[in-house]
Amino acid sequence: MEFPTHPVVGVGAVVVESGKALIVKRAHDPRKGEWSLPGGRVELGESLVDATRREMLEETGLEVAVGDMVEVFDRIHRLDGAVRYHFVIVDFLCTVIGGRLCAGDDAAEVAWVDGDEAAAYGVNEHALRVLRRGLALAAARRPEETGEMTDAIVRQAGAVVYRGSGSREFLIVRARRTPDQWIFPKGHIEPGEAAADTALREAREEAGVIGRVIAPLSAIEFVFNGRQVHVEYFLVEATSTADEHEPREQAWLPFDDARAHLSHADARRLLDQAATLIPGS
Repeated sequence: MEFPTHPVVGVGAVVVESGKALIVKRAHDPRKGEWSLPGGRVELGESLVDATRREMLEETGLEVAVGDMVEVFDRIHRLDGAVRYHFVIVDFLCTVIGGRLCAGDDAAEVAWVDGDEAAAYGVNEHALRVLRRGLALAAARRPEETGEMTDAIVRQAGAVVYRGSGSREFLIVRARRTPDQWIFPKGHIEPGEAAADTALREAREEAGVIGRVIAPLSAIEFVFNGRQVHVEYFLVEATSTADEHEPREQAWLPFDDARAHLSHADARRLLDQAATLIPGS
């Protein structure tokens, strides 16, 4: 939008996979022909997270889980004293959960790069700083995503699963070791397994639910049998069912009932957070 009457809100993404970030070659103005991070404008009535998901799918063909915010900044271009462009942009760290990489509607080309390679592509100084910051954030949390174990911390992942588009229900299960407690499906991250994949696997094995990851949620930490446990949770939409699963008691409940049944305050806070991230909420 040239010569706007007000600032335009946009989103960008540092999409990280295998230690590299995704960049795109702009197909349109502003900055046509330049390499930068993928992103675009937020549409009226659209949340920042939903806009990021949509832009990544349209521009790169990838389905992403939107994670931590990397940076918020404004970009102002002037021409003969007038404001030609004024964007306020929110960049998020994103993880690939599906799709097929391709140059979409606003991109001429796409490429996976590290920080040095991005500089060689001519990525501008600001975008390069955001890209490197996103890579550093992803590297810092990589043990949780890959399932690497340490002697001090037990790493797990879990799923807050919902179904239904109108009257939504949430899945809770009886805890294996303490069956008097209701919890969300969770379990150990296997070597080489991403945390999001663990969450999906645990929902399938514990409750026979097949789903897709919508967004990462907050992590929970607690001590069990003298060891620190760190659990990464993900919001998951149920899409179908599996024939075989553990013979564990489970329940699909409306939000208020599920919240009342959950045995721990941390789990109730997770449910509150999940309810705000469901598309269309």
